[in-house]
Amino acid sequence: MREFLEATIKAKAGDTAPLEGFVNETLAQYWEAVVERADEHALSRRAETYRRFTVPYGGLVLVTGVDVQDNRFEVVTWAIGRGEEMWCVDYSVIYANPADERDWAHLDAYRKTIFQHASGQAMKIEAMAVDTGGHFTHQAYNYCRQRERERVFAVRGDPQPSKMVKSKATVQDVNWGGKIIKRGVRLWYVGTDTAKDLLYGRLCVEKTGAGFVHFCADLPREFYTQLTSEARVPQRVAGGEAYKWMKSPGVRNEALDCSVYAIFCTHMLGLHLYTGKMWERLESIVQPPNGDLFRVEQPEEVSPADVVPRETQTVEPRAQTSEVPVAASASPPEPPPMVALPPPLATPPKTAPPRRTIQRPSRQSHSSRSW
Repeated sequence: MREFLEATIKAKAGDTAPLEGFVNETLAQYWEAVVERADEHALSRRAETYRRFTVPYGGLVLVTGVDVQDNRFEVVTWAIGRGEEMWCVDYSVIYANPADERDWAHLDAYRKTIFQHASGQAMKIEAMAVDTGGHFTHQAYNYCRQRERERVFAVRGDPQPSKMVKSKATVQDVNWGGKIIKRGVRLWYVGTDTAKDLLYGRLCVEKTGAGFVHFCADLPREFYTQLTSEARVPQRVAGGEAYKWMKSPGVRNEALDCSVYAIFCTHMLGLHLYTGKMWERLESIVQPPNGDLFRVEQPEEVSPADVVPRETQTVEPRAQTSEVPVAASASPPEPPPMVALPPPLATPPKTAPPRRTIQRPSRQSHSSRSW
């Protein structure tokens, strides 16, 4: 009893090691620390009826996080709306060899994927963050270096406590093709623990609206397992007690990492600073009240091949109507009545002679000899 009381006092002070040893050794029981973790089963039960690659009403901007593994790219795309409400619209595993430059074209193809909004608009990914902390750092550097203007960011996680989600970038050399490209790419450090705190708080929101997280019905069970693979565990530090995100042993966490990098993209785009008027303006563009008017025009820019013939058919009659003005060239009979208006034409002839007399000598005087 004395040992238990002493261990309990130390645990209250932040040192749980004595109490953990008492439970494991004296009581022969398994020690389970008090941790914070989202429930994968509760999240999967919240899945909604919308499908992959479709964006429900409210989703306005698409951001993507990419985790590079030895034989694949793992990708998660989120739609962000007013108040940073989030919709997971896709989770994909793209099998490829990141060591082969040609296989990165698969990631390019995904980045150019067209997502269909519920309003009929076609949407593209606005920003993508690619993890460079694995075994293919310079391959990832080179990929992002060539696409920085397209909002493809090279990132690396930084688990320091209270680290900002978006920190200052450092310039890195790129070793590619046998050459060293000095200051070739900007590397952004992501405050992973801060982003996970933010995501965990949103997963705890139970009512739709600002901060709520939506999931589509097509997501596999593995996605929820990976998204909840880490727990927020208290640890004793020099200054007292701090919390750190720890991964469960033997569990993959790529979906969580990709979601963290997607949140980083929202900070790069400044969505967390949007005001109500800015969201209203974005809503009027992506999901206007009279969305039906745009359903005819928007597919012209994007969308499936079966829509293209319909558009060309609608365009052809317009081309014919544009040729109707050629019939309007049958409006030459109209000039006679226009010419039959002498009053406006009577005045120009009076002024015309002086203009002609002035212009003729001026043209003749433009010789090199006169100058």
